[in-house]
Amino acid sequence: MDFHFHVPADCDQICTNTQGSYSCSCVSGYQLSSDGKSCLDIDECLTNNGGCSHYCYNIPGSFFCGCPERTTMASNNLTCVEPGATVTCDENNMTVSLEKQSFPFFDANNLHLRYSSCRATQNSTHVLISTTLNACGTLVNETEDALIFWNEIRVDAVIVDNVITRTHDINLRFHCSYSRKRILSIQFQPQQIFIGSEAGYGNFTFRMDFYRTAAFATPYTENDYPISIPLNEFLYVKYSVESSADLVIMAENCRTTKTAYFYSLPQYNLIQNGCERDTTMEYTYNPSGSSQQFKIRSFRFFNDYDVVYFHCELLACYRYSFNSRCNRGCLSSKRRKRRDAIEDEIKHEESTRKHILSSGPIMIAETETEKRDEGDTEKSQDPALIIGAGAAGGFALIVIIALAVLAVKYRIARRFMNRNKVGDLYTTQDEQMSRRNAYIQEDDMIEREDSF
Repeated sequence: MDFHFHVPADCDQICTNTQGSYSCSCVSGYQLSSDGKSCLDIDECLTNNGGCSHYCYNIPGSFFCGCPERTTMASNNLTCVEPGATVTCDENNMTVSLEKQSFPFFDANNLHLRYSSCRATQNSTHVLISTTLNACGTLVNETEDALIFWNEIRVDAVIVDNVITRTHDINLRFHCSYSRKRILSIQFQPQQIFIGSEAGYGNFTFRMDFYRTAAFATPYTENDYPISIPLNEFLYVKYSVESSADLVIMAENCRTTKTAYFYSLPQYNLIQNGCERDTTMEYTYNPSGSSQQFKIRSFRFFNDYDVVYFHCELLACYRYSFNSRCNRGCLSSKRRKRRDAIEDEIKHEESTRKHILSSGPIMIAETETEKRDEGDTEKSQDPALIIGAGAAGGFALIVIIALAVLAVKYRIARRFMNRNKVGDLYTTQDEQMSRRNAYIQEDDMIEREDSF
């Protein structure tokens, strides 16, 4: 007769039976506490305001969004819209449509997005303004399941004698939310060249390439990809702008991912807000340069030897424009706070729209040491040695087999150490940068920025 001994699980919500034990878990909207049994409510409003455009209210196991007076909730239950305003979310674009009847004081000639070069248009009944997901100063809030792209409609205020204005103060935020699974199902191809044209800047071309040596003389061609690079060897990256105007180039952000898509996870920041973020990077930004370059030691994503893609958000400015984003360079945390305190500076900061260029894939090559270790292991398993050992007696056979096992273990350990020699193993980029900047004044330190 079978005898089963049951121990009370005391799980707060879900108990899952396992071989000789059990595990507790929680339903959606809750997280397991440190005791491994109790479930605690997740306050979704603490992360990106729950995705709500205005008010977020947390309730046990969920949340909901609220709207100010004279606005209504959109069909996505996240965005508050004015009566007569609609937001259309396409695969690559966001478009806002405003009824003239509902917004009689709006002048389409004065409306723009976060980048003043992105202007509104109009027809007989509506004012229209749109942007792609990576242009016009569009920002993104990232959650585990979604990417929320947002921008806002602003107005050019006409100021009389630097004292008064007869223009309404307009700041209408809108956003589109996309499922990560849906976006990642699209096949993205690396784009190393962008040819564009913008009002005030004319025609221009952005380009980003990997180069073979530190001389930055010979770039890899399309037929060279995927590029095979040994682990912890230098990669040479250069990006440039070509234009009939006197333009310079800047990388606002550069990151690496495991796919050709800029917003995929995991991701590792190389440049953030114009500031270098990797301890091995050698990069000197020139605010007057039509090209920029840096070198960085190759790496792999942890527990993955497949590929690495490089992405940079590039923008261009006039060479001698004092108010340009390019002239400001690296914006550390303190400088960003100072800039945010002066709203007028943000509205009139001059540059082209940001455009994302991608390059890759980069494959981590096997080192000569690893290949030699493989060869040594194969030799240690030669059948002739085993046969000879068998003729000498059972004891010798056991010894040879034991040596072969040790050789395999040595090879595995050697490969693991070789592939993880990418500097000291700190837990975050901030800790690496803190170690690197140990003797730099506090005012010059680069702090982590809240990601959008």
